[in-house]
Amino acid sequence: MTGHAVLAHGGDAVLAHGGHAAEGSGWLPLLPVGLLAGGYLWAAVRDPRGWDHRRTAAWLVGCALLAVAVGPLGQLPGDPRGHMAQHLLLGMLAPLGLVLGAPVTLLLRVSPPRVRRAVGRLLRARPLHLLAHPVTAALLSTGGLALVLLTPLYATAERQPVLHHALHLHHLAAGYLFAWSLAGPDPAPRRPGLAVRVGALIGAATGHSVLAKHLYESVTQTS
Repeated sequence: MTGHAVLAHGGDAVLAHGGHAAEGSGWLPLLPVGLLAGGYLWAAVRDPRGWDHRRTAAWLVGCALLAVAVGPLGQLPGDPRGHMAQHLLLGMLAPLGLVLGAPVTLLLRVSPPRVRRAVGRLLRARPLHLLAHPVTAALLSTGGLALVLLTPLYATAERQPVLHHALHLHHLAAGYLFAWSLAGPDPAPRRPGLAVRVGALIGAATGHSVLAKHLYESVTQTS
């Protein structure tokens, strides 16, 4: 979180160009957020054993943070601090709430056997193990942020709403994978040991700090 917070100061000059692609899309991204919240609540009330209310609260908090990110913060064109706050919510805080909601466990508890078998096969699939490895997830999260801030990709996305929302989806998915790979309550076959997970966390924090320092130096040199 520290690295992201520093980026909010160091990224101002990098993010100050261009308009905001969300201007043309309005509040439409709130629709899938509402579906996520409603679908989860529907599944929770169907759990025959009674679903943990703390899990439900965590999921709804995650959805609320996601709604703030794609709603109010998405309507602030040209505001670099608002943009960085949006990244914080999409890439870190909202994914944490969603992961703590344990949606896969809930799905397994309310689904028929056929669906449970399909989910089990997916969880045991090698491609998912590679994608959800803490090191891979850290690279996707930190590398994705660096790609946006240090290349013309951000300026391009500002002119292309589809690309803009695709980047938001990437930040959310990468943040979710990272949180899940470190300490998610959902089943994660072949999850690496504590040393690997702590190392990935330290590596991600270091990457964010290096990126923040680079951006801060860029701002200092141009001011």
